Amino acid sequence: MIGHAAFGDVPVPLYQATGVITYQILFVVLERHSTVAQGTAFCLDEGYRNAHFVLAALVGVGMMLALALPSIERPDEALSG
Repeated sequence: MIGHAAFGDVPVPLYQATGVITYQILFVVLERHSTVAQGTAFCLDEGYRNAHFVLAALVGVGMMLALALPSIERPDEALSG
């Protein structure tokens, strides 16, 4: 499968799977600190606080991975060697 232009050569389903896993992690964190009233789950403040911490950690990991990527050469530099 050909990737989207904004994603380069990485297949789009890989990005979709990453999003699905991220949302599942956040909902598990929210669910751990929730209460149920008349069949409806209500997330408590501690759940939202922990979900924000998890999201900040995931962003930090993404930034660290981005720093590990090699720099992109300009097309004129790449062709000249």
